[in-house]
Amino acid sequence: MTVSSMASRVFTFFVLLTAAAMIGCAPQEAKPSDIGGVSPDAIELYVDAAMLKDLNERERALQRVNEALELSPDFAMAYSLKGDLHQAAKQFGKSADAYERATEIDPWSFKDFFNLGKVTAVLEQWSRAVRAYVRATKLEPKHYGAHIGAAKSYYHLDDYAQAMKYTNQAAGIDPNAPGAAVLAGDILKAQDQRADAIESYRRALELDSDNPKVMISLAAAYLQDTRYDAAKELLESAIDIDPQNATAHQYLGFINLKQGNIQRSLQNYTMAVDLDQNDWMAHKGLGVVYVLQGVKKKDAELKQEGLDHWRTSLQIKPDQPQLQRMLDKYSSNMEN
Repeated sequence: MTVSSMASRVFTFFVLLTAAAMIGCAPQEAKPSDIGGVSPDAIELYVDAAMLKDLNERERALQRVNEALELSPDFAMAYSLKGDLHQAAKQFGKSADAYERATEIDPWSFKDFFNLGKVTAVLEQWSRAVRAYVRATKLEPKHYGAHIGAAKSYYHLDDYAQAMKYTNQAAGIDPNAPGAAVLAGDILKAQDQRADAIESYRRALELDSDNPKVMISLAAAYLQDTRYDAAKELLESAIDIDPQNATAHQYLGFINLKQGNIQRSLQNYTMAVDLDQNDWMAHKGLGVVYVLQGVKKKDAELKQEGLDHWRTSLQIKPDQPQLQRMLDKYSSNMEN
C-alpha cells in the first residue's frame, strides 16, 4: 500500500469512526438517514472489514462487509470493498456485481466505474466494460488506464472508430506509453491497413524496445505482409528476452515451415505446444509438419502423429472447416 493510499485509508477510517461515535452519542431520535442512510454499526463493520482486508483475511472481511450491507443496503463504500475482495479472490462475476451496485448508489465514484470496467473486461463482457470505462473517462478525463480500457473494449466489439478515438486520447494523455501505439496497430491491422499498422507498431517499439509483446505484434504484422525475414528477426529477439513465449515459438514454426526448414519448424511448434497445450494454431502447424514428414518418409506413425495434433486443434477450435477436410482426407487415406 502506498503512503498516499494509506493516508487516505486512515483519513476515511477516522471520518467514519468519528461519525459512528457522534451518532452513538446522539439523542434517541437521531436516525441513520442523518448520515446518508448508513447506520453507525454498519460503519464499524466496514472499518473492521477494511482492516481485515489489509491483513489478507478476505473471508472474515467479506463476512463483515455483508453484515454491514444487511444493516445499510445502500452503503456504497461497502459494495466497493466487497468488489475489491471478490476481485482479489478472482471471483470476477461477484466482483462486477458489487462494483455495479456501488456505481448505482454513487454515480460519481471513478474507482468503482474503473474497477467495474476491469473485471467485466476479464469476463469478456465488452458492452458492460465499455459503459463502465467511458463513464470513468468522464469522471477523470486525464486517466490513461480508463481511456485504454474503453479503447480495448470497443476494439473487441469491432467498433474501430470509437476504439481509435479513445486510443488517440490515451496517447495524448501519456505520449510515452507504448500501449496506445500497440492498440492503434491492432485496430489498423483489423481494418487491413497494414502499412499504417506496421508504422504504429514500430512507434511502440521505439518507446519500449525490449518488450517481447511489442516485438511479436510487429512480427505478426510483417507476417501478414509476407515479410518473413523481418518477422523472424523480431521473433528470435523476443525469444532471447522471453524464452517461454509460446506465441513467438508458434510464429517461428510457421515461418520456418514456409521457408522449408522442416526440422526447425518441428522444434518451434513442439516448443509452442509444450508451453501452451491450448494453442490450436501450434497443434495445427505441428500436425502439418508431421503429416508432411510422414508422406515424404512413407511413415504411417508420423502421419498418425500429425492427424492426432489436427484432432486436438479441432477440439480446441472446432470452427476450422479446411482443417476438418484435410483431417478427413488423410484419415481416409490411412484406412485404405
